[in-house]
Amino acid sequence: MANSFVRYTGNGSTTAYAVPFSYRAQSDITVTIGGSATTAFAWNGAGTQITFDSAPANAAAIEIRRTTSQGTKLVDYASGSVLTETVLDTDSDQAFFMAQEAIDDADDVIKIENTTFQWDATSKRMINVTDPTGAQDAATKNYVDTASTSQVNQAATSATAAAASATAAASSASSASTSASTATTQASTATTQASTATTQASTATTKASEAATSATAAASSASSASTSASTATTQASTATTKASEASSSASAAATSAASAATSLDNFDDTYLGAKSSDPSVDNDGDTLQTGALYFNSSTNQIKYWDGSSWTGIGVNTDIQVKVSANDTTAGYLNGKLVAGSGITLSETNDGGNETLSIGGATLPTITGISPTVASNSATDIVITGTNFVITPNVELINSSGAIFYPNTIVRNSATQVTINVTLGTDGTYFIRLENPDGGAVRTSTALLNISDAPTFSTAAGSIGQLAAGGSTAFAVAGSSDSTVAYSITSGALPSGYSLNTSTGAITGTENGNPTQETTYNFTITLTDAESQTSSRAFSITVTVGMNNSGQFN
Repeated sequence: MANSFVRYTGNGSTTAYAVPFSYRAQSDITVTIGGSATTAFAWNGAGTQITFDSAPANAAAIEIRRTTSQGTKLVDYASGSVLTETVLDTDSDQAFFMAQEAIDDADDVIKIENTTFQWDATSKRMINVTDPTGAQDAATKNYVDTASTSQVNQAATSATAAAASATAAASSASSASTSASTATTQASTATTQASTATTQASTATTKASEAATSATAAASSASSASTSASTATTQASTATTKASEASSSASAAATSAASAATSLDNFDDTYLGAKSSDPSVDNDGDTLQTGALYFNSSTNQIKYWDGSSWTGIGVNTDIQVKVSANDTTAGYLNGKLVAGSGITLSETNDGGNETLSIGGATLPTITGISPTVASNSATDIVITGTNFVITPNVELINSSGAIFYPNTIVRNSATQVTINVTLGTDGTYFIRLENPDGGAVRTSTALLNISDAPTFSTAAGSIGQLAAGGSTAFAVAGSSDSTVAYSITSGALPSGYSLNTSTGAITGTENGNPTQETTYNFTITLTDAESQTSSRAFSITVTVGMNNSGQFN
């Protein structure tokens, strides 16, 4: 726990907040709400609590911080000056408080934790972070949101390109089929022409036979017919080749069309298009593929299938993701977290977009101690109060500012702690108690007084004797670190004698008329200003002379 500041979160109703740390003057205390300094508050008489004129808003960040002067020395020693306790305390308090504040500032940063030697933000958000540039740089929420939008746009662009490729392939297949049909027609025409040529050759042969008398004419006709036949055969062969080529083109086009259709079907199974509600199957009526996307026209939102449910993709806004697939059970989020001692958890929006509020620790209180006065020897002190958690830490703070610690600490209950202390320095002490959760309290007054118990300088036993009827004076002496009083707490003095309660003198005139020697036993108790006592047993003997004595000659 920090020694120079304390932080609270406003709830819109609380106005009073404890100041659990020491300070030199109230002018050294700065109070901020949401980072802005304020003086709209008042101190209580003990200087341990401030009360705002109006309650800070709900969730407002409240900080109460001590800032001891670092630029000006509060004490400037001069040669020959008198060093008083106040001057020394002021000088040491300034240095002590500055050291505490420096340690608190050093602890109030992101540090390497000692388990894995990794940076630990202690469950707090990092703000004002720039966009990453390296593969292992930390990414901001805005950067991740923007990247998600870019990936969705790229997927849509890829889908459009795939559809265009499928259309082009279908067009190529259609053109190839047309070419194949044309080639087949040309082959048929060539075959017909070849048949006609054959018929003509036959006719020419007949005419050659009939015109035998004209050999030259017949030979010429036969030669022409033979040439025509050869030409027709060549054309038929060419047509057959073209038909084969057209068939190959048609087959290739059909293969391309089938591949394009498969690609289009695969794309259609992943990118389902616009729909008014979450689909349960893909566009072919088959089981949905993990990663499938569709646009919900009712909510204007792109959603993806995670294998078991549809989840919306947010753009430039907070992404609301379920804690788990069964985040429809009231109290599910609260059930996954366990509050530490003195911490409260408050859940809202059960089963939906759940939020969890964490309440601060309940501060302990000290109502009294017993005894309030003790000597320098080991002494048990019972502290009573409220909200003592497990075994708290206890400090005893001398009025000079020095801090001492108990020999032992025993938590008897939530309202009682027993400590055993041995304090060699006389003086008054404040009690500071801190629970393991950081909640702490310091008494506003010094409840414990360490003082030397009174002691006797007169040895116990007989302090003298006197004759019956005599007026011999006696005295018992004792002292302490404060004024002592003397009292007879048992037994009695000789008749006619009394004890001076201020000086310890025992004076008077014996008037008991004893007939024989008598010893008077009594106990005197010393009591000092701190009500500490010490007792010792003493005695006085009264002697009696001989009566009706005779004389021997």
